[in-house]
Amino acid sequence: MFHHFLHTYSFRFHYLHAPGYDVFDFIDRAVAEGFTGVAINANGPNFRHLSGEDPAHIDRVRRAIDEAGLLVDFETSGTDPTHLARLLEAAKRLGAQHLRTYTRHAGMTAEKIALTARDLREAARTAEAC
Repeated sequence: MFHHFLHTYSFRFHYLHAPGYDVFDFIDRAVAEGFTGVAINANGPNFRHLSGEDPAHIDRVRRAIDEAGLLVDFETSGTDPTHLARLLEAAKRLGAQHLRTYTRHAGMTAEKIALTARDLREAARTAEAC
């Protein structure tokens, strides 16, 4: 089966400028438009497009996603192992199949690759546990 995911980034201005717009509105939109999954960005304060980082809130979001019959992917940026551990736990709680991230290291390409690989090797232990 081919899956179609709606990404919160497409609604970043709704989150910023539409009073009251939150992840539950986004989930409703995904269902109304026939998507089979949602991709939720967690960069920024309070897990930005997840609309909250409190475990009880994440549980409510997961229930809404499950009730809608949607798949979910979670997204962040940065490879710091401590950051990734926090996001991996949230992704697990959310029921996400994937946690996508981007490197934020600066410098020459070889240095960025080496630092990112080091971070991901360390974070892999947490990912396996999740």
